[in-house]
Order: sequence, then structure tokens, then C-alpha cells
Amino acid sequence: SKQNKDGLKVCQFFQKGKCHFGGRCRLSHRFVQIHLPLVTDVNKKPRMRTADEVISRILWDTSVDASEFVVGYVDRFLGVLERPFCDFNWDTNPCDCDYTTELALPRHRIQYFAYRGHRVWDRHSRTDRVFGSTGQSLAPPSPNKDPAPEQAEEKCDGRPPKKKPTHFITFRANTPTILSCFHQLQEELTALLPSSAPHWQAAPKLHVTLCLLVLRGPAEVAAAAEILRRFAQLDRNPPVAVTFPVKLKHFSGRVLYLSPQPQLRLHQLNCGLQEAFRKEGWLHRSSYNPRYHLTLAKVEDAAGERIFDGVWDLKVGKGLNFGRQPVNTLHLCTVSGAEVNGFYDIVCTVTLR
Repeated sequence: SKQNKDGLKVCQFFQKGKCHFGGRCRLSHRFVQIHLPLVTDVNKKPRMRTADEVISRILWDTSVDASEFVVGYVDRFLGVLERPFCDFNWDTNPCDCDYTTELALPRHRIQYFAYRGHRVWDRHSRTDRVFGSTGQSLAPPSPNKDPAPEQAEEKCDGRPPKKKPTHFITFRANTPTILSCFHQLQEELTALLPSSAPHWQAAPKLHVTLCLLVLRGPAEVAAAAEILRRFAQLDRNPPVAVTFPVKLKHFSGRVLYLSPQPQLRLHQLNCGLQEAFRKEGWLHRSSYNPRYHLTLAKVEDAAGERIFDGVWDLKVGKGLNFGRQPVNTLHLCTVSGAEVNGFYDIVCTVTLR
């Protein structure tokens, strides 16, 4: 029998709740205090918020700009790829999506979300800086964490602001059918949204940008033109052509655009160009994961009204068919040069084989 702190023998049957003698028992019925270590699961990880919860936050939080996010996901054949968050229709079931005019993504393939180049949620490393569910501090665009406008242009470590693009590679959307449909769409939308009237692009300026470049001086401009000429000599079979389904989209309510389709063929064409300019250090970081679009209208003032926020609810463009635009001519243009015939200043033009 064990002894209590007074040196008395303790009834083992009392400890088991089986002593029949009760108060007549000659052994002590006091409990022996046994100090057992407190068992806690120190290795248990906190629950991490899911990709679905991050998606909901991005979609419904009015303080968050969805166009600033990039999604990293697993492609069954190509590995981990990145696409802008707004390229996907998050309300569509992947099983019901036809993938001709929209994209849907199974949640289990999502690996990470990046905001302005920084990963704020990562499945593999259990990073959650959107909700802070795994213990990390919150990062922008979480409340009270976004830098002030005057600080946004400069990194915390004192580095200079990001370089702005000086040139770009593009193809024009200038078939008679496209120009005619553009004018009809402009008339229909302006009738429903008069405030958009001063912001529409001039028809000769319609284009789709493939690469944004940072070129320092005439020597680099000449070298970039030579890269474009060599690229044009590569064989392509079949040639690339795109269409512009009339499904109005916008960036932050200030840029109205259409997405060219199919984007996969366009991206395959552009990959060679991107790699060539990336090796030279001339590819602007915004073109690492390009979002191909045909700009229809744009509010130039960054602080201007978000007039295109609800544009997808408007019944416009029914029956319009922009037709096919062959991608057979590319232009190297300056961003801020003097316009020529209503278009940007063209440094070099090539015809693809």
C-alpha cells in the first residue's frame, strides 16, 4: 500500500472506489496526490485558412483590388503556373466550365496567392498573411498594413522605385469587322453609361500588348528591334489568330477591356519573346505573367471614379461578332512617344512567317 503525506497507509481499494468497509476501514481513505505531467500536444499545428476562404476575401472585401493578385496553381502537364486572379471565373464549377470563353480552377490545385509580387498565402510553406491563421503577421492588403501612397513607390529597404516601361511589343486589332463592332459597342455602352464617353480609346489605337520593356538608350532599342526581327523569322504552323468574345471586363473599375481568345495560343507565341528579353534584363516585371487584353476605354486619372465597376450587368453587345484577328504583324513601340496617324510611335515592324 502507498502512504500519504502523514505516513499512513492508503487503502488501495478506496482508490479504486471498491472498499466495502467505508469508515470502518483500518487503512487511510485519503487520496495520495500523484503529480502527473500535464500532457499537451505541442506538435499540433493551428488550422490554416483554406484557399476557398482567401478567394472569398478577395472577391467580397471592397478594400481589396482583385486585379493585384496572382494565383499559382498546378497544371497536370506543365507543373506550377501563374495567372492573374481575375482570369478565372470563381463562381463557375470546373465541371461545368467549357473553357472557351472563361476559366475555372479546382481549389485543390491552388498552391499560393501573391499580392504585388509577394506571396501572402502558400499551401506548401503554410504561409497565411491574409488572415494570420498560422501565426504570421498580416501583410498588405490586410487592414492598416497597406503603405501610404507616398511610400508605395519606394521599398522599405530604401531601394529606388520600380522602373517604368519605356517600350512595348504589340499587335493591332484593326480589321474592318473589329473597328465596326468597336464603334457599335461604344455607342451602346455610352447610351447606358454616359460618364464613359470621354474615356473611350480612339479606334486606331486598338491593340493587344505582348511584352512591356525597359530599354535604356538607343543601343538597347536597336538591339531589341533586332531580337524582334530574328523572332519573326521562326516558323509557325499553324499561324496564330484570336477572337474577342463580347464579355466586358474591367481592371479596378477604370479600364474596360475584352479578352482575346484562345489565350493559350497567344501565350505560346509570346513565350519566346518573353524569354529573349528576360535574358537581356529588359522585360518589365509586369510582363512576367501577362494579362492579354484589348483596352476599349480607360480612366487615365488613377484617383478617378470607378465608372466600369458594374459593367458586366449591362445588356450590351448582343449579336456583335468581332471576327478573327490574325496575329501576323508585331510592332515595337515607345510608351510616351509622339503619336503617328493616331497610333503610338513605332520603332520597328515585323511580319511573322
